[in-house]
Amino acid sequence: MKATKGKSITVPTALTIAGSDPSGGAGLQADLKTFSQFEVYGMTAITCLTVGNTQGVTEVKPMEAEFLQSQAKSIMEDIEPLAIKTGMLFNNEIILATIEILKTVTCPVVIDPVMTTKRGDKLLTEECVEQYIKGLIPIADMVTPNLPEAEMLTGYSITNKKDMEIAAERILRMGCRSVIIKGGHFRKENHSDDLFFDGTTMSWLKSKRHQTKH
Repeated sequence: MKATKGKSITVPTALTIAGSDPSGGAGLQADLKTFSQFEVYGMTAITCLTVGNTQGVTEVKPMEAEFLQSQAKSIMEDIEPLAIKTGMLFNNEIILATIEILKTVTCPVVIDPVMTTKRGDKLLTEECVEQYIKGLIPIADMVTPNLPEAEMLTGYSITNKKDMEIAAERILRMGCRSVIIKGGHFRKENHSDDLFFDGTTMSWLKSKRHQTKH
């Protein structure tokens, strides 16, 4: 990250390419909170604006593809991101624009394939899912789908932890370097366990489930 008067300081930096969530519980707002928690300087390139709250989203206004690319270019000309994460990309044009952005960088790239809402509503068309598989996943250092998203990517039904392992292997074969499948949608489990796989190591990341209205 650059500092004033021509001096430089060593601060971890990350860019999120994502949509805006007015409630602050998801999207670029949640990314920035997470970055800050780990003392990372966060930057944003906004893919779309939304109208909504914790109960749901009622309206989405996507950015134009060229405007998204201009945001990212402007940021990277000034502050070099040491990592980039994607969130909701919303439509095919934004996905293609994001692919072009990511082709210009050498830093680690995390693809969060935001394809469904927490209620299970699909956010992307089949064409968009194909663009993820063909264009985004092959350039990702890590892909982080939840269970419904892993099912959409692989076309494979996931009902237990063995299914998660099979899905992780299938996603890795799409070209990414590693995958974390998030197990939070197994509602009956006492734990919310995520699965990491990089082709060599398969590890379960175990976390106790906390029942909360928040």
